[in-house]
Amino acid sequence: MQELRNLFKKPRWFVILGTVIGIVTIGHLLLQTFQNDFDFSVAVAFAFQWHVELFLLSSFILFIVFIWLYSLIGHIVLTSMIYLITTLVIGIITLQKMSMRGEPLYPSDIEMINEVSFLLKMAGPLTTVMLGIVLMSIFIGAILWKKKTSGLQQITFYKKHKKRRVLLFILSTLLLYYVGQFNNQTNKVRAVYDQYAYWIPYSQDMNYYNNGFVAGFLYNLSGESIGNPDQYSKKTIAEIASTYQKVAEEVNQDRMETLDDTNIIFIMNESFSDPYEISKMTKYNDPIPYYRKIAGETVSGFTLAPAYGGGTANSEFEALTGFSLEPLAPTISTPYTQLVSELDNMPSLAKSFKEKGLYATAIHPFNTTMYKRREAYEKLGFDEFIYDDTMTHTATLSKDGYISDRSAYKEIFHVMEQTVEKDFIHLVTMQNHTPYANKYDEEELVFESRSNRKQIEGYFQDLHHSDLALKQLIEAAESYPEEMVIVFWGDHLPSIYGEEVKSAMIQEEQYKTPYFIFSSEKIEKITNENKWISPQFLYIELLDMKKQKITPYQAFLKTLSKEVPAFEKGMYYDKTTSRFVEDESLLSGRGQLLLKQLHAIQYDVIKGENFLHRLHFFE
Repeated sequence: MQELRNLFKKPRWFVILGTVIGIVTIGHLLLQTFQNDFDFSVAVAFAFQWHVELFLLSSFILFIVFIWLYSLIGHIVLTSMIYLITTLVIGIITLQKMSMRGEPLYPSDIEMINEVSFLLKMAGPLTTVMLGIVLMSIFIGAILWKKKTSGLQQITFYKKHKKRRVLLFILSTLLLYYVGQFNNQTNKVRAVYDQYAYWIPYSQDMNYYNNGFVAGFLYNLSGESIGNPDQYSKKTIAEIASTYQKVAEEVNQDRMETLDDTNIIFIMNESFSDPYEISKMTKYNDPIPYYRKIAGETVSGFTLAPAYGGGTANSEFEALTGFSLEPLAPTISTPYTQLVSELDNMPSLAKSFKEKGLYATAIHPFNTTMYKRREAYEKLGFDEFIYDDTMTHTATLSKDGYISDRSAYKEIFHVMEQTVEKDFIHLVTMQNHTPYANKYDEEELVFESRSNRKQIEGYFQDLHHSDLALKQLIEAAESYPEEMVIVFWGDHLPSIYGEEVKSAMIQEEQYKTPYFIFSSEKIEKITNENKWISPQFLYIELLDMKKQKITPYQAFLKTLSKEVPAFEKGMYYDKTTSRFVEDESLLSGRGQLLLKQLHAIQYDVIKGENFLHRLHFFE
C-alpha cells in the first residue's frame, strides 16, 4: 500500500489524474455519441442531464480499463492514445451495426473478430476507409509525438516503477474480473447499477439508449442463459411430459412411422423477403413472381424472424431445434456461439430425421467459422457439413463472389446422388448477403427511391436471381425419381430501407419473411389459418403435411403453434385478434400457460436436471 500512497505524493500526479479522468470522459462521450447515431448533443444530455449517475458509474468502469492498460504499457500518453483509438474503433463499429441491423454491439460480437475481412466487406468501402484513415492518422501522430518527446521521461514508469505497475495490474485485473461477473445475482456492481438503470430485456437497442453503451454492454455479458422457471421440479416436468405423451398418442393413431422414399430439404434463403409486404413500397418490377406462384399452390405464409437485418443463425437455431430465443436470457444474443456446449442435449431435426433413416447433411456456401457452424452442426447431429471449400458447385453471379443460389441448389442434388439413404439436407444460402450496392454490372430491375437506391436495386436483383433459381429447383424436384419435400423460408429482411420506408413499417413488417412447403408428390394443401408462424414451427407444419407420427415434444410444439403461432421477445401473435401484442400477459390464459411450459422445457434441457430426456420426451 505504501507504493500506492507514494503514487500521489508529488503534486504533478494530481494534474495527471485530472488529465486521465478527462481522457476517460472523452472516450465515454465518444461511445455515447456513436451509439446515438453520431448525435453529440444526445450524448452530452445523457451524461450531464438525464443519467448523470449512470454516466459516472460507467466512467469509473472505463477508468479501471484505462488503469489496466496503463499498468501494461507504463506510459500515460501512449495509454491515452490506445484508449481513445479503441473507443473510436468500437464507436465506428457500433454506428455501422446500428445502421445495418438496428442493434448495438454485443460482447458476443467479439467472436466475429476472426472474420475481419468479411465484416469489412459487409461494412462497405466508406466505413473501411474511415477506419483506415483513423488508424493511419493516429499511427502517424504517434510517430511525430515520439520524435518530439523522446527525451521526456518524467511521466513514464517503464523500468523505474515496475512494482507500482504490477500492483496496479493485479488490482485492476481483479476489479475487471469482478465487473465481468455482472450478471451474477450477488454482483455488487450490478446491484449499484440496478438502483439507477431501467433495463429493457426485450429491446437491447432501447436498453443501450436508456442506460448507456457501457451499461448495455455489461448487461449483455455472459451470465445465466435462462432464468429459473416458476415451480420447476421433477413433478411439474413429469406432468408436462405426461400431458403431451397423451396428445402424441391421440395424434399418432392415424399417422405413419417412416418417410419412405422421401428426401427432406430445408432451405433458409439469405435475406429472402417479399418487398411488397412492406408499407410504402411501390408494386412494380416484381422480383419474385415465381415465388408467388408456388406459394399459392403450397402450404405457405410468413415467418416471424428473430431480428431485422441480420441474425441468420438465430432463425436457423429455432428452425433446427424447435427452441425459441424468447425464454432465453436477454444476454443470449447468438445461441450457436453462446450455448454451443449445451447443443448436445437439445432436440434437433437432424437427430429426428436420422431416427427415421435419413442421412443428415448441412450445406453452407461460405466458410466454417461463422457462428461456429462446424461445431454446432456436429452437436446437433448432422452426419456431414459441406461448405465453400468442399462444395462441387461453386459458381457465382455477382461481383462479391458469393456462391449463387443456383449452384447451392445443384449441390443438393449432388449430395442426394452420393448417398445410399434418403436425405435430410439443410441449406443456408449466401447469394443475397449484403452489401448490395453495385453488386451487379447491370441492374435489370430499376427501383425509384429517394434513398439507398443502389442498395435496393442490388437487392431486388438478388431476389430476381433467387426467384429464377427457385423455379429451376422446383422443376428439377418435380422430375426427380424420389419424392422431395422442400421447406423454404427467408432468415430476415435486409437492412437497406431508408428512414422514410422504415418509419412507415408497422413493427412486425420488419420481421416478416415468406415461407412455403412444397412436395413433388401431390398432397392435399393444408391451410395455415394464422398465416404467421415462428421458424420453430416449420417442422411441425411438415409433419402435419406428411402425416408423420410425432413425439411428445412435437405434440407440445403443435399445441403451442395452434395457440401462439408466432412470437419473439416483445412480440406475441394473438390468434383471437389476429394481431401482435407486446407482452405475453395480453395473451389468453392458455397461451400464457403454454409459454410457461416452453420456458420449463428449455430450462430443463439447457440448465436443469434433464428430466425430460429420462422421460423420453423427445423420442
